[in-house]
Amino acid sequence: MKKLSNKEQAMYFARRIQKRMLIPKIFFISIVCILSVATIQEIVMQNNFLKKDIFLIMFTIYWVVGLLLCIVYIPIVSICPYCHSFQKMSGKSFGMDGSNLTYSKGISPFGKDYCTECEAPLSPKAVEHIYSQMPE
Repeated sequence: MKKLSNKEQAMYFARRIQKRMLIPKIFFISIVCILSVATIQEIVMQNNFLKKDIFLIMFTIYWVVGLLLCIVYIPIVSICPYCHSFQKMSGKSFGMDGSNLTYSKGISPFGKDYCTECEAPLSPKAVEHIYSQMPE
């Protein structure tokens, strides 16, 4: 792991990265919430708000525009402040249909705690873990 000389600076970098990744996290969580509400409404009332054309169009535009922005935004803001390298994205997808099993790597706003190149801490939890193991 990367040896850090200043805990305050390491914590500043970690918080800054986590704050930047908040936008795509909110986007992905909001998509899950909207689909969950529609599913629950479909189960309970046999009808959901996404069956109305205007809501479906608004949701589709929100999903497409947000996803395109996240595809560009996530790699840029997840650049390591120590070695300035792009992170390997941690999104993984498994799929299965009648006769095929598929696996693909995608993007995810829920990144790892450490840099994939220099292993520097990129989250406050990782900074605390490193400094708790260092002798005083």
